[in-house]
Order: sequence, then C-alpha cells, then structure tokens
Amino acid sequence: MTEETLEAIKAIIKNDLAPAIASILQENQKIVQWVDIKKAAISLDCSPKLLRSLIEKGALKAKLHYIDLTPDESRRTYRFNVKAITEKGLCSGLPQTRR
Repeated sequence: MTEETLEAIKAIIKNDLAPAIASILQENQKIVQWVDIKKAAISLDCSPKLLRSLIEKGALKAKLHYIDLTPDESRRTYRFNVKAITEKGLCSGLPQTRR
C-alpha cells in the first residue's frame, strides 16, 4: 500500500466514517431516555413507591425497563425507560394515582 493510498484512507475515516459513527451513537442515545423515578412516575401516572414495588416483584426488567445506579447500599437510585415500559403495555396495568 502506498503512502498516498494510506493518506486517502485516513482522510475518508476522518471526514466520513467518524462523523457517521458519532451521528449513529447520538441517535441511539436519543432513542433510550433514562429518567429519574419522579419523572417516570409522572409520565406513567403512578407513584414512585409503585415503581419500586414493581422492581422488587420482578415486573420490571433490569437494563430494559430500569437501570440501578446505586453507588452503595444506602438508598437505591434508579433510572427508568418510560418508552420501553409503555411499549410493553406495562403502564396500562399500573394503578393510577389519585387526583
């Protein structure tokens, strides 16, 4: 492979491939939005307590419906994928909050 060919390949990677990969990664991050328990409860029209209960009972699946960000055993910190919960029809079975 000549030096000229190698430089052409590097230019393609730098100018075309790298921005395309960055764009794809950015789109994927937009698709899955992880929200805190309060925002999830508001979006799903239920209580944070109910969401915690559903995790304990196994009704919500780790890494699909929620992620656990707890740094230690003091207080559980979760983020929820409201879109995945709604798409699976799980929110339709959630008891509604009183208004």
